[in-house]
Amino acid sequence: MPIFLRRIDGHSSCVNSSLLRLLGDEIVGLDSADVERGWLFGEAHICADRFAASRIGKGKLVEAAHAVVKEALRAGCGTISALVPRVDWMELLLRLDLPINIVPRLETLRPIEASKLGLKRVGGCMPMADGAIGSHSALVSEEYCDRPGYFGTREIEQEELNRWMAESSQLGLSPAVHAIGDGAVDMVLDAIEALPKDLRPIRPRIEHGELLRDEQLERIATVSYTHLTLPT
Repeated sequence: MPIFLRRIDGHSSCVNSSLLRLLGDEIVGLDSADVERGWLFGEAHICADRFAASRIGKGKLVEAAHAVVKEALRAGCGTISALVPRVDWMELLLRLDLPINIVPRLETLRPIEASKLGLKRVGGCMPMADGAIGSHSALVSEEYCDRPGYFGTREIEQEELNRWMAESSQLGLSPAVHAIGDGAVDMVLDAIEALPKDLRPIRPRIEHGELLRDEQLERIATVSYTHLTLPT
């Protein structure tokens, strides 16, 4: 039986030999795959994660959606945010009649996909500027104390992130980018600041933002509100 165990932070995984055989040549030669022990990081992990997700049928997705809503209502929530990684999954969610307010956000590198679905928000955990601390892939400005000389992983190039941010803004979408380490947060802020103030996106969001420097908080406040006209 193929087994895929995703780490709690979602940025690395452990698989058995049966799943490795199903993945075949897709992860062969990737530095991020420890085939002997079954540990997958980076590109290898993403490959396995997408493979596992593609095996989830619509029935299971609907069942999971109702289970989430039931738990949210039990906890007293009237609204939940849904970060959805695939267009077909989002189309399914939008068709469901759920007894709770849903704030949908399509995780995609192509903002036009969210716009075509009539969504107001795009991004979330995709695009990713970095990984996670537990998987040693969060991008930080100071080296990891348990891995001298190592500063994490950049998951997207700055130029690509800049283009994504500009396209999201042009489409009138509220963008969100996964950034945990302060190095990744710098990337998101740089992408926003690369745009003219009057063309910057509406309510940009940093997903997670676990490690921030003090001066970054000031930058966040500035890029978030420079183009808004507030009542006097």
